Amino acid sequence: MLVTPDELILRELNPKLGKYAQRKIWKRGVEILIGVKVSAFRKSMVELTSGARIPARCLIWTAGLGPSLLIAAAAAAEEE
Repeated sequence: MLVTPDELILRELNPKLGKYAQRKIWKRGVEILIGVKVSAFRKSMVELTSGARIPARCLIWTAGLGPSLLIAAAAAAEEE
């Protein structure tokens, strides 16, 4: 299962590539939950911001490839 707060995975890349990757992953049997975030992982249970709870024995957390937009904007303003 893949959980993403965005409408498409790989948001940092071209939307066409994100759609392609999403289709390929889905065809391989991976369920993709869009528009939600993981809010907690407790005692083999993943909790989502939607309120859903998913039993899990393993959680793999990945982070974005760059800073949040707020931090990037602050860094750019500091350079000026």
